[in-house]
Amino acid sequence: MKKLVVLIFLCILFSSCLTIANATEYRAVWIDGWHSGMWTASEIDTMLSYVCTQGHYNVIVPQIRKKADALYNSTYGGPNGTGEPKPEQVQPPDFDPLAYMIQKAHERGIEVHPWVCTHRCPTTTTDWFYISHPDWLTRSQGGTSPLYVEGYWLDPGHPDGEEYTVNVILDIVKNYDIDGIQWDRIRYPQLNSGYNPTAIARFQAEKGYYPSYSDSTFINWRKNNLNAFVARVYAQIMEIKPHIVVGANTWPEYSIGNSTYLQDWNAWMFNHWLDINVPMNYTSNNTTFTTRLQDYLNRRYGRYVYSGMSVGESGQTQANACTQIGYCRTYNQGAGIPWGCQTYSYYHGTVTSPGWFQYVAASGRPYYNIDNTVPDLPWKSNPTTGIIHGRVTKPGLNDPYTHDWVYRATVTLYHPGPPDEVYMSTFTDQTGYYVFMDVPPRSGYTITAEKAGMVSRTYTNQTLKAGEALREDFQLSYTTCTSPAGTVTAGWNLISLPLDPVNTNPATVFNGIDIDGKLFRFCRTTWSLIGYDSWTPDIFGPCKTDEGYWLFADSPKTISYQAYAGGPTQRTTTLGNNCWNIIGCPFTTDKHWEDAEVKHGETTVPLRIAAKENNWLDSIGWWWDNSSQSLRTVGLEEDWPATEYLQPWYGYWIKTYTNDVTLTLR
Repeated sequence: MKKLVVLIFLCILFSSCLTIANATEYRAVWIDGWHSGMWTASEIDTMLSYVCTQGHYNVIVPQIRKKADALYNSTYGGPNGTGEPKPEQVQPPDFDPLAYMIQKAHERGIEVHPWVCTHRCPTTTTDWFYISHPDWLTRSQGGTSPLYVEGYWLDPGHPDGEEYTVNVILDIVKNYDIDGIQWDRIRYPQLNSGYNPTAIARFQAEKGYYPSYSDSTFINWRKNNLNAFVARVYAQIMEIKPHIVVGANTWPEYSIGNSTYLQDWNAWMFNHWLDINVPMNYTSNNTTFTTRLQDYLNRRYGRYVYSGMSVGESGQTQANACTQIGYCRTYNQGAGIPWGCQTYSYYHGTVTSPGWFQYVAASGRPYYNIDNTVPDLPWKSNPTTGIIHGRVTKPGLNDPYTHDWVYRATVTLYHPGPPDEVYMSTFTDQTGYYVFMDVPPRSGYTITAEKAGMVSRTYTNQTLKAGEALREDFQLSYTTCTSPAGTVTAGWNLISLPLDPVNTNPATVFNGIDIDGKLFRFCRTTWSLIGYDSWTPDIFGPCKTDEGYWLFADSPKTISYQAYAGGPTQRTTTLGNNCWNIIGCPFTTDKHWEDAEVKHGETTVPLRIAAKENNWLDSIGWWWDNSSQSLRTVGLEEDWPATEYLQPWYGYWIKTYTNDVTLTLR
């Protein structure tokens, strides 16, 4: 009987071990750009053979930008504005290492998470970045030239430098089919740094004094510069490709990284500006390794931690490296997150510790299992929140440091309820950006941007979808909105307004045009046209961008009115119940009619489904060609319409077939 119990126990244990062994696991390896491994197609083929075929890794992390250079076909920045230069080792010169790595890795089912140095840019005074942008580099207190610490560093307090770096990153994201991206050198080089002349001038203008490097206000100010960068770039990446896994290679001891290098990665994780944290936990001391690892996991805040670990340096042996992989599995599993770690590096695993990739994947060792499945990130595969972000500007502001970007504007996210609720309020950063993370998906949001001495703007009735990064830019200024020649002709004209009027009084909007008894709007509740009467203007009501207006003119006219510059990315209008409606095109550019969204009750669907399947409204609308004085159609491609686009300054008749319908144009 005892033998049977033992046998059953061993079977259960064996089954359990098999389950664990076949679990998804993040098995990543850094490939540095300073050594061979990805300079040529042949090197990449060899690297993938070692790392993936022999070592059973499922994620490669290639260093494609190490000092403002590019192991890819860069199209932004650089000395000529056409892209950052490739290292001379890349051969042939037109070879694109990143594109080739992505192609070959994806053929093997391997993910590619490029590794980008953000703030350590040049390493010598002969580097193009040092020659072109020495004014962007950081200095120490009292320093008269750029500070050198393992190279020269971009100062996170210089708005132009931060803007440049974000655009470099977005150039990669837009042009390559990457699965993730990781930041490195995303910090200050030391506590006594941050004294770039522009950064210090900004601090003095804001705080009123010249700071010591140990001044707590200056410390927090510098941290906020980095925090804003991390938040902004995460939001913009999610706007473009929300599946991309954003990570950072962070300082191994949080307390030192935070206090000495002003790298507050705890805040980055807490605010979900990172998907994964990869601390550089390079040590052969297992007590140190596991103590740090536990601290990382205590700061995960619903995201993933994949500790870095080393082979071939710091006294590390291959056997102990396998032990540390085991620690990562055990501790991660105890924290309720998937197994995983990231190995430093391909160079060490083939040169300073040759045979590592064969060793780690041998029978009885951690990577003997060859399952390539990378752990799922549920907040991406099944999102329950979204992001609202954008930029606040004032054209003509011409600030000496932030240009037309409005720094420290207050942006508030509000929902009118019920119940009334202010979700969040924040300040814009030095490049005019704001970010709201983890916003519940919901319709009816109101967003306000304001700063003393400037025009305030409010966008109403904004809808956020789960997993969406909704961008809403604000211009805190007025502009003159003038209709193009030929918009208003002699006779009847069906028109709309592309920008919100500052003064919504029809007599002001149509100043210089006789509208008394000649301007009409369609009332969606009474199904009737209401004419403008100068004696009773309140009956007609204010002018709006979502409405269309009939205007009779005795000769060609020009509409010119003062408007708020810019406007929201989405406009939502409530349509009349089971009737005709006149809507406007509330944008300054054409909008594809098929891209409209329709909501009925709590269900939102694309226009095509709403019209063709649900019969909520007609897919064909009518507009008035002012030039020919005739009706023409707008519709979907299969409707054979005169146009598939809503045009600025024109109004459109739309027919609904049910009640409680709203139309959203983005």
